[in-house]
Amino acid sequence: MKNKIKETQLYETEINAIKKELYKLPKGQMTMKRSFFYETVGNVQKGITKDKLKVKQLARKAYLLKRLKHLEWNYSLVKTQAGRYKTEDPMDIIRELPSFYQTLPFSYFFHPLVQNQSENISEGNTMHKDELIYLTNSGILVRSKSERTIADMLDQNGIPYQYEAALTIGGEIRRPDFTVHRPFDGKMVLWEHFGRMDDLEYRQRTNKKLAFYNLHEFYPYKNLICTYEQDLQDSAYIQVIIEALLLR
Repeated sequence: MKNKIKETQLYETEINAIKKELYKLPKGQMTMKRSFFYETVGNVQKGITKDKLKVKQLARKAYLLKRLKHLEWNYSLVKTQAGRYKTEDPMDIIRELPSFYQTLPFSYFFHPLVQNQSENISEGNTMHKDELIYLTNSGILVRSKSERTIADMLDQNGIPYQYEAALTIGGEIRRPDFTVHRPFDGKMVLWEHFGRMDDLEYRQRTNKKLAFYNLHEFYPYKNLICTYEQDLQDSAYIQVIIEALLLR
C-alpha cells in the first residue's frame, strides 16, 4: 500500500510540474505547411518560421501535452490497477507527435535542469560517448535505464545535477555518475550507481572507488550516495533517498 501511495505521489508531482510549465508557454498550437511553421490561436494563424524561440516553445508544449496525457492515463491505472500502461519514454512520445516535429532538434522538446549535455560531451567531460543510449526526460543521454530513472527523479524533485562531470579529487580526475549541489545548502553530493555487482572485476573496481572516496572525505549518507540495481526495483525507494539526503 505504501509503494502505491509513493507511486501516485510521483505521478502527481510530475503532472503538477507539467501543468505549471504549460501555463507559462504560448497559448497557440504549431502547424506546418510546405516548409513553413505557423502558430494557430483560435481562428488566427501567424507565420513563425523565423521566430526560433516561438517554434521551440511550441515544440516543447506539444511534447508536454502528449506526455501529460500519458502520465494522467498511467496515474489513473495506478489508482485502479486496471488496463495497460502507456509509454513514458521521451523518444516514444516524440514519435507520436505529428511527423513535422521529427524534423526539429531534440533539444526543443526538453527543459533540462542540468548543464547542456552537448557542451559537456564536446568538452571531453564524458567518456565512451557511444555508450550513452538512454534519453532522460530532461534531454540528456545516460548509460543505463537505472541512471535514467535516477536522472528523471532528480528532475522531478527540481534538483540540478551534472552527469559524469569531470571533478578533481585528490589530484585525480574523477567522473561520478551524478554531481549534485543540494538546493538547501549548496554543498556538493556525489551519486554513484553500481549496476553490475555480480561481476567480480566490477566489484573490485567499485571497492577501490569507494576506498578512494573515503580517503578524500566523501562518505555514504553524508556527501556520497551509493545505489545498486536492487534499489531501482522500487522507484519509491529512490524518492526516499532524495528526500532524506538532498531535500529538507
